[in-house]
Amino acid sequence: MGAKVLVTGATGLLGANLVRVLVDRGYHIRALVRKSSNLKALEGIEVEFCPGDITDRGSVEKALRGCTFAVHCAALVSMWHGHLEAMERVNVEGTRNFLEACKAYGSLERIVHVSTVDAIGMRSREDPADESVPWNYSQ
Repeated sequence: MGAKVLVTGATGLLGANLVRVLVDRGYHIRALVRKSSNLKALEGIEVEFCPGDITDRGSVEKALRGCTFAVHCAALVSMWHGHLEAMERVNVEGTRNFLEACKAYGSLERIVHVSTVDAIGMRSREDPADESVPWNYSQ
């Protein structure tokens, strides 16, 4: 079996498809999964499940042990203003936890962070948004 890759968000649409591609290419996948995660998208795929949560840095550090690569796909995506606090916790603090855990681990050859256009705000067709536009869907 090839190098070990930690994948956060492996049970989501993008993460599960990424896991399939990586397994097909010979990588050993370790998926950080919450107790409440629905594992259906990973049925039939050889995956090592590591219980934890992106908002718990200790569980990320534990999941990284023995990994050569790490891919961060975990996110909470919502267009509803009521989810802002949870989105901040998962998408900002969770990403910070992931990156700090990777840095502390110190043995990764490569880290990949996956994001979405939903992380930035909107402007107009005439003045398209870029990474400098704050999230503004609630306006």
